[in-house]
Amino acid sequence: MKKKLLFAFLICFAVLSFASAHAATWYVDNTATGTGNGTSWTNAWKSFSAIAWSSINPGDTIYISGGTTSKIYKEVLNPGKSGTDSSPIYIKPGQTSPHNGVVTITAAAGANSGGIRLTKNNIDINGNVGGKCNIRVTGCTQNGVYATGYGLSLQYLEIDNNGNSSASSADGNGIRHYVPSSWDSTPNVLDVGYCKIHNNWQDQISLKGSNGAAMFGRFKVHHNEIYELQDDGLEDDMRGLDFYNNKMHTFATGKGVGHSDGIQTSAGYHRIYNNTFYNFSHPTKTGVNSYMLISTFANNIAQAEDYIYVYNNLIYDTTPKASLKSDAYLRGIEFTFGPSSITTGTSHVVIANNTIVGTPYSGLNIWPKDGKTIADWKVYNNIVYNCYRLGSGGVAMDIGYAGSWTIGSEGDGKQVQLDYNYVHQGSEGVQAVRVKGTRYSTFAAAMSAAGINKHLTTANVAPNLTSTYRAQSTSPGNNKGYKFTHFNSDIDAVSRPQGTAWDLGASECKTTTTASAQ
Repeated sequence: MKKKLLFAFLICFAVLSFASAHAATWYVDNTATGTGNGTSWTNAWKSFSAIAWSSINPGDTIYISGGTTSKIYKEVLNPGKSGTDSSPIYIKPGQTSPHNGVVTITAAAGANSGGIRLTKNNIDINGNVGGKCNIRVTGCTQNGVYATGYGLSLQYLEIDNNGNSSASSADGNGIRHYVPSSWDSTPNVLDVGYCKIHNNWQDQISLKGSNGAAMFGRFKVHHNEIYELQDDGLEDDMRGLDFYNNKMHTFATGKGVGHSDGIQTSAGYHRIYNNTFYNFSHPTKTGVNSYMLISTFANNIAQAEDYIYVYNNLIYDTTPKASLKSDAYLRGIEFTFGPSSITTGTSHVVIANNTIVGTPYSGLNIWPKDGKTIADWKVYNNIVYNCYRLGSGGVAMDIGYAGSWTIGSEGDGKQVQLDYNYVHQGSEGVQAVRVKGTRYSTFAAAMSAAGINKHLTTANVAPNLTSTYRAQSTSPGNNKGYKFTHFNSDIDAVSRPQGTAWDLGASECKTTTTASAQ
């Protein structure tokens, strides 16, 4: 028996070693002077279209020369072969001088095209050179990156200023991934990380297609800076998005228009956490709706969209009150079924430990709906501070229309449970809260009338945060929160709790934490 196991092990080792030993390295350089067979920098392929994809195998790496500082390729990068789940095909910029400059991919003069087209599977494009984004996709008339494959990874890319007035909303985004139903059960579809994505014509990231299987983590968008939004920062309508550790900020004008949100999601099995959103207010742009619009209409499919977790996010707006547009109905987090949704219901929702500061309109909005299955909605440990700065008639928190759905606190067994939250008016906002269509001028009045927030009865308290909106030793929300099992650390990866109980808001108080809001 031992001999058989040893023999099997040696066979596996030999196969893996053979595959590893035969992973090849290839080269592209549009100013190369050699034979053009791709085998060295001297003999590099002279264009993307010259790549001999029949020679490429899973596990191979293709290096593209960025010159000493930069090099422009006016053509589409369109991989012609798939890798495998365990051995993707790698595409990278040169890593050493004189080839480690920025690879710029753009449209040829007069061409109506995108920059990168990914219709094959298991392709890994990584622009990392010394922690910088050394692959840039810019100035394309269509999507910067268009994809329909799975097992795709985009790391350390700068994707900007793609699309134009002739492009439809489906064809003028930074990244556009359309997923066919044949990938519904695929667990690893797309990973976008450490990128700079900005000022593309319509959405910065658009994830569309078949609704997908009931699983987390099919799409991972993380550690990116997404800014100069025109329409949405990210829009999706498929199950399985993990959106985490991103920074998203500032809107721009002059390009695509629409119902603009930071992120707009439409399905279940979503985890949105550890992100920082800031300063969406714009002096002239109309129609900016929410920092986060979390909905469940999911292509209007008559099915439940469950398991939506939104936690440890920081949202702040420092735009001076005098500079806010009178129609700046910019909300912090809005959770809703969406217009005319035929989704049958949503269960297992966690909106927790978010810090929301200074939004022009209400900071936190939750919209249950009669006729839908609603169960296990927990809105806990949030800080809503200095929100609704447009005037005195609004609310800092808006919890649903009148109806037969039920609301209460932790342990009440109600469909929606709202507890352990702070609401404070700050210097420019309001502390009013609306519950089931009734506006209460103080949070205390809403708590008493609606039976919410029972475990934190003194809840109209200034949070006393640092200049970067973190908890500090004198923050009154320290050790006041509810313990979840869905996560156990804060926005800065500090473990919870640091004291006797969880702290409120996105951060846990730790004197050695030196985080920046931006």
